[in-house]
Amino acid sequence: MRTIGALLAVLLATSPAFAQGRSFVEDRASILSPSELAAIESRVQSYAAREHVQLAVLTLADAGTTDPKAIAVATLNEWNAGQRSVLLLICMNPHEVFIQPGTQLASTFDEATASAICRDEVGRRLRAGMRGGAIEAGLDAIEARLKEPPRASQQGHPMGPLDFVCCCGGLSVPLLLVGVVVFSITYGTYKLFRGHRCESCDRRIPRGSPVTVEREPTLTYPGLSYISYTCVCGFSGRIARNIPSLGGTGSDGSSYDWGSGGGGSDSGPSSDGGGGGGSSW
Repeated sequence: MRTIGALLAVLLATSPAFAQGRSFVEDRASILSPSELAAIESRVQSYAAREHVQLAVLTLADAGTTDPKAIAVATLNEWNAGQRSVLLLICMNPHEVFIQPGTQLASTFDEATASAICRDEVGRRLRAGMRGGAIEAGLDAIEARLKEPPRASQQGHPMGPLDFVCCCGGLSVPLLLVGVVVFSITYGTYKLFRGHRCESCDRRIPRGSPVTVEREPTLTYPGLSYISYTCVCGFSGRIARNIPSLGGTGSDGSSYDWGSGGGGSDSGPSSDGGGGGGSSW
């Protein structure tokens, strides 16, 4: 905690833009041209006014040994970005990119989703030297995710245990749920391997790569799996992917909010540390 506090103290003390309480774009690594910086600042301000979601960007020349997630969470809270916010963090040393959502958007930008954006949209462009383009592509992907509509809710009331019994001719609910869990994990594991490529050489990852199920899906929440692979080029990596939930509604029976709607009042810190993910580049 002392390391994080010292790092943020330096960032805030040396940042005239933050002192004015206006900018949510801090290019502390000096990787952007003046025109690129101005364009990104304008974009962030316009999006906040239009969609009531505060996007933020922070670049660091050297993050030391501090965990990127810890930096991202602390930054959102220090900047008071609000619970409907998303921070894109780019570290030049070590080469890390991380997306951290505010509390209300944690389910929208879970680890698998945030890591995929960091790896596929931002990291690839950073490796190619497209620094401004990498940030723009990251913001494009974040905005696209926020525009995705909520999952379609079922008509009437959400299906419960009695509905399962009725529609399955009295089949045991526990037995049915076991079957659905097995199918969901098997199907999710199959989809994990389709089209995934090595972060270094862009070859397809080996099909025999081991899959670890860290969190099994439930009726209301998706599960989480990881592929650990070693490519023929010698690069070793890990890919996070969601396993689809067994139902389409939240724990209160309502549809998941994937959304870009407006606001509500913030109470408490901007981020409680939920959601978020990153990738090395």
